[in-house]
Amino acid sequence: MSEPTRWLDDPGAAAGLRADLAQVAGARVVGLDHAGGLAALRGAIAIEPAAPLAAATKAAGAKTLGLVGGLAIGVVAAGWLALRNPASQSVPPTVPAAAETHVQAPVAAAPIAVPERRSSPTVVAPPRPEPVPDAEPIVITDDVPPVAAAEVDLAPTKERRPARDDAARASTRERDGADAATVDAPSADANRYLEEAKLVARARKQLTSDPAAALALTKQHAREYPEGALVEERRAISIRALAQLGRMDEARAEADAFLASSGDGPYAQAVRRAIAGTDSPD
Repeated sequence: MSEPTRWLDDPGAAAGLRADLAQVAGARVVGLDHAGGLAALRGAIAIEPAAPLAAATKAAGAKTLGLVGGLAIGVVAAGWLALRNPASQSVPPTVPAAAETHVQAPVAAAPIAVPERRSSPTVVAPPRPEPVPDAEPIVITDDVPPVAAAEVDLAPTKERRPARDDAARASTRERDGADAATVDAPSADANRYLEEAKLVARARKQLTSDPAAALALTKQHAREYPEGALVEERRAISIRALAQLGRMDEARAEADAFLASSGDGPYAQAVRRAIAGTDSPD
């Protein structure tokens, strides 16, 4: 197997590339151990297992040489790029040892100058406001004479109520009075009915013992309760009292009028018995 042609010896490579490679080859790498790297590379090649067939041995050798050649090319290219663009790296890279004795170690890239760190901007405090002079004090003079106490009317005045308020209160009183009258009306009617019932009961009781007194009570009822609730019973008692006193003409006249208006009422039978002479006082 023939050794690969170096780029420095390749007439087909560009002149600028060969010049840069020559410069890299002539530079010295600080801290690079050529002997140690070469020994490590040879040790790695020596421990490769031997293949039983010649084809396997050739393939392994070709592989090893290809790795070595690729490593050398990479180192050279890295050095060339470092020389072309010094600002691309900030720390000198560590270059591995050359694989073969004929490979020249590249020169480490020149350190990149780190720009100075800019200081933070100075914070300027805002100007303090100038103190404002105090306002001139107000001077109170006694030029104005005090107001006499007699001139000030301190007597409390009675607030006049609006006319609409008085009207509203009057309307409220009237409505309250009407409501009170409405509430008292049933009780007044009840009391009147009670008094009427007592009077008719007295006339009914007197009918059994004193028909004249019973007749007098019926006349009193007619005067005091002409439109009362017990008018029908009062008329029946009056007819029966006249019949008991023997005043049949008057009894029949009143009986005819009574039966004409209340012939189907609860007292119609008692009136008929009184006219027929069969009425019983009890």
